[in-house]
Amino acid sequence: MIFKGIKASAVKKAIEQNLKKSSKPLINYPTSVGFIVDIDHFSNTNELFSLAQDLNIKAKHVEIISYSRTIKVGENYSGKMLNDKQVGWKGEFKSEAVSNFVNKSFDMLINYFQEEVETMVLVSAQSNACLRVGFPEIDDRLNDFTIATSLQNIELFGNELKKYLDIIYQKA
Repeated sequence: MIFKGIKASAVKKAIEQNLKKSSKPLINYPTSVGFIVDIDHFSNTNELFSLAQDLNIKAKHVEIISYSRTIKVGENYSGKMLNDKQVGWKGEFKSEAVSNFVNKSFDMLINYFQEEVETMVLVSAQSNACLRVGFPEIDDRLNDFTIATSLQNIELFGNELKKYLDIIYQKA
């Protein structure tokens, strides 16, 4: 039990260090997107591809990493999986797939989760993204802007996101 506490403290420290870093500005409308999704609460990842398509982002420029407390990595799920066991003592990732996701440059990262789980927050904080979007229930330092909807109402989330992006990038 004490080991979990030490690990949690190290992960929190890694999150804090990464949140202090400023993200680079996004000059143009996003053309690539990464999603961090909690599939224990939102399991239809195909809807995320539809959301990206609605934003005129091609499927080849979309990447999804899914977090679950209940599904083990490689078990009954074909996408990239993330769980708490993939985080080491100092907040580093043991999985090459997670490390690759974190190091990949995204124009936009969508934190599609409403429960603040350290593992997902760490992935988001360490990700190489210009713009981060998420939900207001999460630490406000993590996202550049938030959209107040439920996870299940992805259509409203997408409509609001498109509206904000069009305003920010003055795209009609």
